[in-house]
Amino acid sequence: SIIPQPDSNSYTDEDVLLLNSAKNLMNDIRESIHQQNMKQYCDYIAQLSRAGNKYIDSAAPWSLVKDPNQKSRLDTVLYILSELCRHIGILIQPIMPDTSSNMLDQLGIPINKRTFSHLIDETIVPGSKIGTPTPIFKKFDIVTNDDNSQPNKSNNKSDKSKNKSNKGLNNELVDKYMKLSLNDITENILTTSEDIRLLKSQNSDKAIIQSKVEILLALKESYKRLNNGIEYE
Repeated sequence: SIIPQPDSNSYTDEDVLLLNSAKNLMNDIRESIHQQNMKQYCDYIAQLSRAGNKYIDSAAPWSLVKDPNQKSRLDTVLYILSELCRHIGILIQPIMPDTSSNMLDQLGIPINKRTFSHLIDETIVPGSKIGTPTPIFKKFDIVTNDDNSQPNKSNNKSDKSKNKSNKGLNNELVDKYMKLSLNDITENILTTSEDIRLLKSQNSDKAIIQSKVEILLALKESYKRLNNGIEYE
């Protein structure tokens, strides 16, 4: 497979907006690094990712591929998404080096073309070969808790407080995620949070959203336990 050739003469306003958003983000990214504000740094990347998700929903490449007359538009959409993934892949290098390498390898980005300066001076090259597509993040199976027994009543205030704070927490999931590294947990917190936002924006089934929330709570609790009680922010 190769990176498709876009028809830049027929770019829509939405195409231009997304590409400019990615390119213009560098000023904010550099400022957050200068201030050593990694939370803001990650937020900027998450914002770009959300813009990409919104673009996918609007462009609907799964519909374009069914119409031979829309091949040019399909190539343009896929090219723009590839360019967006290149930006995200390079931007996450300082915080998710392994994930970044995986993304950029699949996009066929040369090792010597992965610095911030390449986000300003260059774009992904149409016709360049891409690697074999593989999932970027590991899939976690949802573990259901079949224990429906009611907890014993307690008059101890500390017990009540603990039970309240652990409401909705799946301890089996927590134990499972405790086996991961902090870096892997952080990656999955980011992706799960984005999944929840997307599901809510699509008015998805509440049960599906709740299952994702359960995973997110377990991931954050695992992060806290592995990080000496410091919560993920």
